[in-house]
Amino acid sequence: MVFNPNPKPDDLHSGMLLVATPQLRDPNFEKSVVLLSTHGKEEGALGVVINKPLQRKLGDFVDEFQHTALEGVEIYLGGPIQQNQLILAGWQWSDSYQDFRLYFGISREKATELLTEGGPNVEVRGYLGYAGWSEGQLETEIGEKAWYQTPVDPICILESPSPQAMWQKMAGKFNSGLDEFFVVPEDPSLN
Repeated sequence: MVFNPNPKPDDLHSGMLLVATPQLRDPNFEKSVVLLSTHGKEEGALGVVINKPLQRKLGDFVDEFQHTALEGVEIYLGGPIQQNQLILAGWQWSDSYQDFRLYFGISREKATELLTEGGPNVEVRGYLGYAGWSEGQLETEIGEKAWYQTPVDPICILESPSPQAMWQKMAGKFNSGLDEFFVVPEDPSLN
């Protein structure tokens, strides 16, 4: 896995991760890891925060999901936009975990199909809300060093014991090759 500590805005593409830098203090995105689902130079960008679980399941949240294959699907806070909207997303990892197929904004039927027929390397999640950027906005934020950008790292996503640990591990990858030994302080201005 190659990480890019000095991303160029032209490198942005769907299916990559945005990792909030320690300097990003916006409470909507502080210590967030965002899966970028769409990006276009003229259309802007859309994604969901993947490391803010709400400690709720779909069956607890919506009665129609009770007693279905989707009942135990975890719900995450996907971002600050339209938090009353539920978005179902899933990914299916290859057997080697080197790549994955992203299913974003899928129907209940497709999510059920993924869970019941997709095999052991499938994950489905529910997101309340999403993150969005207008034309050029995300590129500006990257230029201001608010975000690191990286390909999806299945080890960080699948093996992080907590959402905070995922951000910590991924943010640490961008700092002098120290990887997991790097500690990001709660308030970087105190350094």
